[in-house]
Amino acid sequence: MTSINNTLFVNRVRNSVGINNSLPRYTLDVIGTTRVTSTVTVATNIVCSCNIFVNGAQVITSGGTGDSTNFTRSVGIGCNTPRYPLDVNGTANIGGHLYVGGNASSNLIRFRGTLLDGDGTNNHSVIGERIYDSANSELIFFKGNDFSVGPPDRIRILSAGGFKVDIAPSTCNWPVGSEPPPAAYEALTIDSSGNVGINCNSPSSKLDVNGTLNVSGTSFFEGASRVKTDIYLHTFHPTNAVSFRFVCSPRTEGGLISNTFQLYKYGATSVGGVEIFRIYETDGDLSYKGNIYATGNVTARSDLRKKTNITTIEDPLEKIQQMRGVYYNKNDDPSKTRNVGFIAQDLETVLPEVVHTNTHDEKYKSVSYGNITAVLIEGMKSQQSTIASMLSSISTLKAFRASK
Repeated sequence: MTSINNTLFVNRVRNSVGINNSLPRYTLDVIGTTRVTSTVTVATNIVCSCNIFVNGAQVITSGGTGDSTNFTRSVGIGCNTPRYPLDVNGTANIGGHLYVGGNASSNLIRFRGTLLDGDGTNNHSVIGERIYDSANSELIFFKGNDFSVGPPDRIRILSAGGFKVDIAPSTCNWPVGSEPPPAAYEALTIDSSGNVGINCNSPSSKLDVNGTLNVSGTSFFEGASRVKTDIYLHTFHPTNAVSFRFVCSPRTEGGLISNTFQLYKYGATSVGGVEIFRIYETDGDLSYKGNIYATGNVTARSDLRKKTNITTIEDPLEKIQQMRGVYYNKNDDPSKTRNVGFIAQDLETVLPEVVHTNTHDEKYKSVSYGNITAVLIEGMKSQQSTIASMLSSISTLKAFRASK
């Protein structure tokens, strides 16, 4: 060991130099402040167990001893009191990859917003990764208090393909590294095939809505869209707002379960609404609550190719003679307007083919008034044949008398 003025020490055995250090452990081992006015080139490692200043400003703070691999406490860059193993006060530029965490159940990046945003508060946002099996993981975005307790509103991007936005009640506990609790539901789901589900975990069409769909503007449905519950359409009017509700609900009909498609109209203050029409899935019958006006023709299919067992109506005049036309008022018509027509029960005994009994509701009977025309036509033809026969007989009688 060679000593120079008790300041510079040279260890010839270890080939090391110490400044203010009589037992140098490294090639250059300095105790005290080191100032370099030019460039320092280091071919291997710098081992630091103290703070580092640049131009008189402290830029790296070491909270304890360390080596070239790790610091046992914390390091601050532009930060005098580091709170974490690496605490940077300023902009950090990374030219290569940035790896966060390891093969754990959750790795988090936190964005602080205020001075009071601790790990369990809503004041900062978090980007994290959750590994939920050996082959898949998901990227999640959520508020700070979702990590342990609180309303876990989060967005998930699945590595297996898909995008999810989850919402759960405020009392729901959903730690980041765990599976969704039963109380949580997937508010928005986009699967790998591009199907979009709203409140639907597994959308089976391009738009799959499980819940109430409120449309305040114009919507165009050009493809297959599934709505599993009622649809409400609302028109905004300053004095007379009207809502329409389309309902497809199961009904018990004669011991069988069937579905009906219904349209209800609601006024600005109405509660129960007024049913406009109903279509029954079992037989396709349409029930309409009012008059039908058409600017064109109203027709019923009558093609020969759709008919068989065709025979001419027999004894039409006898059937007409048994028909009874009546005047009547409807019980549910507050205006008590007088109407003209038939009683279905009476007509059923004469011409049951024109009487229809509804298999739904209260088994009400109705009359196919247009079909009665066929009986009237044949009756007129029969009557005209009788008239022609009578005219022929009168003509023969007149000719006979004239010949006498």
